[in-house]
Amino acid sequence: FKKNYISIIRRSKERDPKVIESAKKDFLPERYIDDYLKIADNIDEGSIVNIIDTVMSGFEFAKYPDDMRILFMHGTKGNEAISRKAALKMRQVNPQTEIKEFKGMAHGELAIRNSDMWIREVNGFLGKRSS
Repeated sequence: FKKNYISIIRRSKERDPKVIESAKKDFLPERYIDDYLKIADNIDEGSIVNIIDTVMSGFEFAKYPDDMRILFMHGTKGNEAISRKAALKMRQVNPQTEIKEFKGMAHGELAIRNSDMWIREVNGFLGKRSS
């Protein structure tokens, strides 16, 4: 993961057209690309390593009351294996966690590119009664 993200940021700083097109397709609408590039320009490799190490560390989810309902939504495209592991870990600690997996969607794609579907999913979850 570290090598992959370091490469993406390095190539973003170089304004690699392939990386920018991939970001537009999988990650961000075009209107946010300039902001993303400003952020990428200011990220160094050490920060990327720290971010990944933190995400992959022995982080433990808090145990919430059994009557607290939890919705964990994630995609399956790209590096979403981290999200899947986190979702399963959350449900292990909090069995009341409902996991919704969106096949073929990248990180944040549901909320960014399919916000109507995201809203329906969240509203559907909020509309359910706890058992």
